[in-house]
Amino acid sequence: MSIAANHLPDESPEYVARRVLDRVRRATNAAPGSNVFKLTIAGEDSPLEIPAEMTDVVISALENLAAGHQVSVMSRDDELTTVQAAEVLNVSRPYLIKLLESGEINYRMVGSHRRVKTDSLLTFKARDDARAHAAADELVRLSEDMGFDR
Repeated sequence: MSIAANHLPDESPEYVARRVLDRVRRATNAAPGSNVFKLTIAGEDSPLEIPAEMTDVVISALENLAAGHQVSVMSRDDELTTVQAAEVLNVSRPYLIKLLESGEINYRMVGSHRRVKTDSLLTFKARDDARAHAAADELVRLSEDMGFDR
């Protein structure tokens, strides 16, 4: 599959991400099972080849950019400071410390400082997000059962 997207300087990053996301989705849907994802970069002679396994990462990044969110890439092997980890979870640092000390998220001590395992943090975040979605779904179901959806 091959994708080319031209970008004008006055276009917002969100608009560009939405356009590129649409083209990536069309290309991936048109060539399911393709083993290479090709991106054409302005000024380059040949397209950049990305393994199909990375398509989900590209789509996820584009979805976040299109929604106006910032995107950062972390290795699951990285360690974060408590300030960085709290920012990832969008919680206060004291609340994060309680999660660490309760064993919800793995960390290690480096001198007197905590280093949070990214893999453990992301696993916790996925579980917490799933709990939040389940709770929201239950609230919707209860409101429908009570007739509040009318």
